Amino acid sequence: MGSIEQLLRDVEKVALDTNIIIYLLEQNHQFFTAARDIFDLIESGSVRGITSALSLTEVLTKPYKTGDYTLANEYKLLFRYFPNFCILDVNAVVSERAAWLRARYGLKTPDAIFAATALVGEADVFISNDSDLYKVDELKVINLNNLT
Repeated sequence: MGSIEQLLRDVEKVALDTNIIIYLLEQNHQFFTAARDIFDLIESGSVRGITSALSLTEVLTKPYKTGDYTLANEYKLLFRYFPNFCILDVNAVVSERAAWLRARYGLKTPDAIFAATALVGEADVFISNDSDLYKVDELKVINLNNLT
């Protein structure tokens, strides 16, 4: 676990971008170990994890596209029952914050929604491999590209 555990040592709540979740689910050769370490920390309760409901949309797209409904159901169960991990709805508060972030930083709508989710959900850090999120001054972003 090493560097991930050290990096998240003083973190209580971490927000995750979909790419981190996909790295775990699809066992991405470059980022799987880091993603697994993050989820191990969440599962153990060392940190709490959150993501946007938009992650569910993004994660389910591939299994639905390929007709793999069994895999889609497994993913849904993971999102619903993984310990210490919550999906936050894209509600009016998140949407308004996302609009403000889009206006201020020129983010794409999905990026603004993820950043807003992290801020509204009071995450200490946001983990993503999307470099556009570094623009958001209000958000501490960890990029896995910098760790591998």
